[in-house]
Amino acid sequence: MRLAGLRTAIFVLALRVLLPAFPQVTDKAAAPASSQARETSPLVHDGSFYSVALKREAKYRIYLPREYSASARRYPVLYLLHGLYGEYGNWDKLTHLHRHMAGRKWIVVMPDAGNSWYSNSVSQPDC
Repeated sequence: MRLAGLRTAIFVLALRVLLPAFPQVTDKAAAPASSQARETSPLVHDGSFYSVALKREAKYRIYLPREYSASARRYPVLYLLHGLYGEYGNWDKLTHLHRHMAGRKWIVVMPDAGNSWYSNSVSQPDC
């Protein structure tokens, strides 16, 4: 339990540091995006892979800067973990994350962990 509490504390601290960097969402932001905003919005990729360690399919959503495939540049990576009963698309659906990421040169990874608290193991599935 101590490890889970430590992970939660680190995650909350990271959010408090990173969230002030996001612009405030207003009614104006809910309007259809301009062509300039579409050009700066991140590329969104949903995918899955089979995890040999977990013995299950793992889904994810990832945001990439538009120029990612043509660039040799290194980008900062932000991992957003969903909560209990959530899924990998929650951050996008519930916060309109794509609006906040427009123009930012970050990679954002949103893995799906089911209801595991990101600590389940194959040998102890009830963790």
